[in-house]
Amino acid sequence: MPATVDLPRTTYRGYRLPMLPPTRRRNLGIVIGAAVLIAASVFAVRKYNKASAEQHRKALCQGGGTGAAGACSELCSDPVKPDYKACFKLGQMYSDGTAETPKDDAKALPFYSRSCDGNELEGCARYGRALLNGTGVARDETKALQLLKRACDGSNMLGCVGLGFAMMRGRGVDKDPKKAAELFQRACSAGQQRGCAELGVANWNGLGVAKDENKARELFKSSCDAGETRGCAGLGVLLLQSKDGPKDPKAAVELFRKACDGDAKEACAFLGTTYLTGVGVEQDAKKAAEYYKIACDQSAPAGCAELGELTATGGAGAPDPKKAIELFQRACDWGLPDGCVALGRAYLMGLGGGAKDDRLAADLFKKACDQESLAGCTQLATVELEGVGVEKNEKQGLQRLKDACAKEHAPACTGLGTALEHGMAGEPQDLDRALSLYRQACDAGDPNGCAGEGAMLVSGRGVKKDIKGGIARLDTACKAGSAQGCSILGTVLIMGLGGKDQVERGAQVLGAMCQAGDPASCLKFAAALADGRGVKKDLDKARELLEQTCAAGVQPACEMKKQMSAGK
Repeated sequence: MPATVDLPRTTYRGYRLPMLPPTRRRNLGIVIGAAVLIAASVFAVRKYNKASAEQHRKALCQGGGTGAAGACSELCSDPVKPDYKACFKLGQMYSDGTAETPKDDAKALPFYSRSCDGNELEGCARYGRALLNGTGVARDETKALQLLKRACDGSNMLGCVGLGFAMMRGRGVDKDPKKAAELFQRACSAGQQRGCAELGVANWNGLGVAKDENKARELFKSSCDAGETRGCAGLGVLLLQSKDGPKDPKAAVELFRKACDGDAKEACAFLGTTYLTGVGVEQDAKKAAEYYKIACDQSAPAGCAELGELTATGGAGAPDPKKAIELFQRACDWGLPDGCVALGRAYLMGLGGGAKDDRLAADLFKKACDQESLAGCTQLATVELEGVGVEKNEKQGLQRLKDACAKEHAPACTGLGTALEHGMAGEPQDLDRALSLYRQACDAGDPNGCAGEGAMLVSGRGVKKDIKGGIARLDTACKAGSAQGCSILGTVLIMGLGGKDQVERGAQVLGAMCQAGDPASCLKFAAALADGRGVKKDLDKARELLEQTCAAGVQPACEMKKQMSAGK
C-alpha cells in the first residue's frame, strides 16, 4: 500500500481542516492578490473618470457657453454633494439671460436661495435684494434684512449696499441715513461700484453726509465708467439739475437710456419724464408712459405714480381713473411718499367718480409729509389753507409752502404763487411775485406752474395779455399731465380764444377731463353739450353729467340742472 501523508491541519470554529500545500497556497495568494489589484484598479479608474467628469462639468458651468446651464443644473442638484457655486452661477445666468436661459428673475431666485443655503454670500445678497424689492418673489422686508445683514457681516459688499439701501429708506428697519452712507462708503472703498453710485446719491441729496455736488459727480462718473448703470442715471440727473456744473439735457437723456437698457430699470422713470416734458428729446407722452410702465413693472415703485397721473388724465391714451388709483395705491403701499400724495389727490377729487374722502386725503398727505416728502408737505399745506379734511390753518399752510419752495420744490413754488396771486393767508396780493414763482416752477418741471403762468398770460392778469403764448403754456402743462392745465386749456379753447378751429378741441379736452373725474370740467362740458358748442348737442347727456356733478357737491351744477329742468 502506498504510504499516506498527513497534511497539516488548521482549526476553524472548532473544526480541524487540512491545509493546502505551500505551492498551492502561494498560487492561490497570487490569484487573490491579482483579483484585489484588478478590482482596486477598476474602482480607481471609475473614481478618476467620475472626478474627471465632475471637473469637466464645473469648468463648463463656470465658463459658460453651450451646455453650461445643464452642467450647472447637474452640479447644483447633486443629492449627495451639491455644488453651491454652480447654483449661484445658474441664478446669474437666468438674471442676465443667455441662449440657454432666457432672462427670468423669478427662475433665478431659487438658485440664489439654494446657493445662500451653502453660504455663497453673493447669493444671499441677491436673494435679499429681490425680497426687499419684490422682484420675482413676494416682498418680505424682514427676511430680506436678515439675508442682507448676513451677507454684509460676511464682507459681501453687495449685501452691504442692499442693507444701506434699506436703512436709507427705512425699509424693514429704522431709517438711518448716516449708517447707510457709511455702508455705501465701505462698499465703494472695496470696489463695489453700486456702493459708489448710492454714495453719490447720498452726497447729491445730503443724506447722511454733507451735501456735495462735486463729490456726487465724481462718484457717479467713476461708477458709470466702470459699468454701473445706476451711476450713469445719477450723472444724468446732475446734467439736468446741476447748480454748480454744466447742464446737458441731450447727454442726460442718453445716460438715462443707457441705464434703462441696462439693469437700472428705475432710470426708465427718469427717461419717461424727459419725454413727458420734452427736455432733451422731442415731447412724446406715449413714450413717456411706456418708460414709466417699464419702471413700475420691473422696479416698483419707480414710475408707478407718474404713470398713474398720465392714466388719470388720459395724457397718453383714454383716461382710466380706476387703473390710475391702483397705480397710486401700489406706489403708496411700496413706501413711496409721492404715491401716497397722488392717492390722496385722487380721494380729494373723487377721481373717476370714485369715493371722495377729504379726511383720508389729508391723512395721506400728512403721512407723506411726516416722511419728509416735500410733495406731501405741499399738498398738506394746500388743504390747510382751505380747511379741507383738516382744521383750517392758513398761517401754517403758507409757512409749509415757503419752506418747501425754499428747498426748490417746484410744486410748492406754484402753490405759493397761487397764494400770492389771490392774497391768501393774510399775505398781500403780489401778482408780479406770483408770475415769477409760476415761471420758476414751470422751468423746474412742474406743469401746474406752467398752467398758472398760462392762465395769467391769457387773462392779462398782472402781465401784458398774450393769448397765443398763454395757450402754448397751457398746452404744455396739459400734455405734461396737469389736470389744472387741461381744464383751463379746454375752457379757453371752447370760448373761442384759440380760434374757431380750436373750439371742438376744447370740448374734447373738457370731455376727457370730465371722464377723468374733474367736476369743474364736467360742469363746463355739460354746458357745451347743452349748447352744442364744439360737440353735438345732447341735452340728455348734459342733464346726466349735471346730475353726477351736483351729487359730487358742485353747487353750480345743481343750479344749472334746475335751470335746464325749468326749460331756461
